[in-house]
Amino acid sequence: MEKKTARRLILFTCIALCVICATVALLWISRAQKKIVKINDAIFYVDVAADDAERARGLQGRDSLAHNEGMLFVFQTPERYVFWMKDVRFDLDIIWIRDGRIIDLTRHARAADSSTPDDELERFIPAENVDSVLEVSAGTIDTYTFMIGDRVVVE
Repeated sequence: MEKKTARRLILFTCIALCVICATVALLWISRAQKKIVKINDAIFYVDVAADDAERARGLQGRDSLAHNEGMLFVFQTPERYVFWMKDVRFDLDIIWIRDGRIIDLTRHARAADSSTPDDELERFIPAENVDSVLEVSAGTIDTYTFMIGDRVVVE
């Protein structure tokens, strides 16, 4: 009886260690695939939307962002790109960027009700042309006191 108990304990321990190692590896790989965006003393781990399909999908379907996460939209040509909150489930701050500087700030872009028709969704447009846009959790701009002209570094 004691041999069976010892074997079960060893098996359980091995399985638990495998699960822990797999979880740590997945977190490490996930973090390694993200870019780092630095604004002043703030550091964000971001997913990058660099093609039309990724930009169209954006943060749709996600339930939230951690305080130090975001999504960086990268464009080849500076323009006044239009953003909306279609199928985004939480409020966001939008940081509009050109040439590594904050050009404009949108605070607390509200998540739209899922029943809102596309033609009634609020549109968010920067004051000037931008080459990238950073979406972060609502309140981030005020928490870190970001200002127009602040330097943005993407690593």
